[in-house]
Amino acid sequence: MLGITANSAMTFAVKHRVIIIALIILAIVAIYFYRKGKKQVTISDIPTDNPQTTTGNGGVNMSGQQLSVNEIVSLADQIHEDVNCVFCTRNTALYQRVASLSDTDLVRIYNAYNSKYQSKDGETMLEALKKELTAMFSSSAIPNMQSIINRLIKYNVK
Repeated sequence: MLGITANSAMTFAVKHRVIIIALIILAIVAIYFYRKGKKQVTISDIPTDNPQTTTGNGGVNMSGQQLSVNEIVSLADQIHEDVNCVFCTRNTALYQRVASLSDTDLVRIYNAYNSKYQSKDGETMLEALKKELTAMFSSSAIPNMQSIINRLIKYNVK
């Protein structure tokens, strides 16, 4: 005979179940940390003396006021619509406006964009802008888009 008893066959099956359960748990933990790793930038991450009025390119937000939540979400929506439009010219005024905003408002737009679109599109606002920038041949929006990208990179966002 083969020398396999009912107990050893049962032990073998139990070991396989334990291994499968362990792999499932490991996969769940990996997914959790992957999603947690998609960094949300907080206002305290901004390395400026006065994040309410200083822009990342050395200018000053003349109003000194933060944008409202509706304005932040509207700008995030406009950026999403613009980078996902295939046969459109880039909205130069949009990127010029966003590039001139305070660091605080830029971070708020970044977080609003990611909260609304990252899980659906599989990319952050920074990734979407980088991808769009490499796909463009000529556009007056490029300098402002590059400014926004550079400022976001400064915060170590993903």
